[in-house]
Amino acid sequence: MSKKILMLYGHPKEDSLCCALAEAYADEAEMHGHEVNWLNLFELDFDSTPNGLENPEDLEPDIRQAQALLQDSDHLVLVYPIWWGGMPARVKGFLDRAFASGVAFRYTEKGRLVPLLKGKTADILNTCDTPKIAQWYFLAGDRLQMKRAVMGFCGVKVRHHRRFGAVIGSDAAQRSRWIKQAGQLVKSL
Repeated sequence: MSKKILMLYGHPKEDSLCCALAEAYADEAEMHGHEVNWLNLFELDFDSTPNGLENPEDLEPDIRQAQALLQDSDHLVLVYPIWWGGMPARVKGFLDRAFASGVAFRYTEKGRLVPLLKGKTADILNTCDTPKIAQWYFLAGDRLQMKRAVMGFCGVKVRHHRRFGAVIGSDAAQRSRWIKQAGQLVKSL
C-alpha cells in the first residue's frame, strides 16, 4: 500500500552523511510507489523559540505548512545528527513549534492526554561520532525522548531508530554500507 511520507531533514549541510541517508531512504520509498514530501528544517523560516500555547493564526507560514503535511502523512522520517547527546537545537525548536497542542496532541477538560497522530509510524535516522561501544551510555536519552516523550506522546509508533556511527574515522566503504542500510528500511514499510 502506498504511503505519504514526510521527510524531516535536520542537518545544516546538504553534503552530509545525513543527507545521503535521507536521499537513499526517499529514493527507495519512491521506487516502491510511496509519495515523499521533504522538509529541510534549516531552510524553513520560523522562530525556533517556542513562546507557549500559540494562536494558530500567529504561526509562520512554514510551520502551518509543516503541520498540514504532518497531519496528512502516514509515515514520518526524521534524519538528524546527534550533537552533545541529542538533536540539534533547530530540530528541537521545530518539534516544539510544529508538534503543537491541537495538531499532534490535545488535552481533555479533565487533563487527559489525547494523541492526535495515532496510526502514523516513524523511522528515525541519526549520525554520530560517538564510538559504538559508548552509544548505549551517552545516547540513550535521545532515543527515549524521541520514542516516548515525542512520538509516543503524540501517538506515533517508532518502527526503527537507527544510529550510524561513529562517522569520524569511518571510510567510504562503511559510509556506503550505512547509506544502503537506510534505503533498506523502506522494504518493511
